[in-house]
Amino acid sequence: MTGSRLAGKVCIVTGAGSGIGAATATVFAQHGARGVVCADLSAEAARATADAIIAAGGNASPFAMDVSDEKAAEALIEHTRAVYGRVDVLHNNAAMAIPGSVHETSLEDWNRVLAVTITGAFLVSRAALRVMLEQRSGAIVNTCSNHATVASPRLASYHASKGAIRALTRQMALDYAPDIRVNCVSPGLVDTPAARGVRGGTDAGWARKQESNRYFKRAAQPQEIAYGALFLASDEASFLTGHDLVMSGGQGEVAF
Repeated sequence: MTGSRLAGKVCIVTGAGSGIGAATATVFAQHGARGVVCADLSAEAARATADAIIAAGGNASPFAMDVSDEKAAEALIEHTRAVYGRVDVLHNNAAMAIPGSVHETSLEDWNRVLAVTITGAFLVSRAALRVMLEQRSGAIVNTCSNHATVASPRLASYHASKGAIRALTRQMALDYAPDIRVNCVSPGLVDTPAARGVRGGTDAGWARKQESNRYFKRAAQPQEIAYGALFLASDEASFLTGHDLVMSGGQGEVAF
């Protein structure tokens, strides 16, 4: 353990098998979380993240699930309560992207992206909020994106889903204040396998994409975004709700 910013808190991270989710689950454990439930569509990936946390001296439990499944979302919260007794922090991080402009996006692809990214956040939040309301405490952090506020080519369904995440974050913040805080963190380009696949394709393409950041000339590392989520989840952010913490490395801030 390297800190105590989440001392004694029970945390859930969806999409915890890789990228930002794995980094956030690890950082939560490093900063004193009493337990971290690592949820992911891949049972193997969820187990790998949990095992790494345990090997480093933390406490974690894997949970394989599809966040867009209503019963699975409820089972996740039941599992967390059974193992740890409560739910203090939820990080809705699971998401997916399928490239395509509107005219070339199938209804199946559109529905799948929204099911995982926004419906998944709704279902898991709904189940967690029922526990947090009983406790009269809790914090929810949603992974949004700078794609919620800026345009990029051929990602229609992803942009729509992240715009919805941003709007839902602010709506939940209003409904559940003051006992439960709801915020989101909005990365730009992050060096994850998923981002390389969608935006890079090749090593040369990925290098060009990183160069497009006019401030840092690189992508963020997942751990850098995880520290933003850590702040929002911690009591240090006790007077912060409905906020979108933009961690895009300046992407989208240049007029020309």
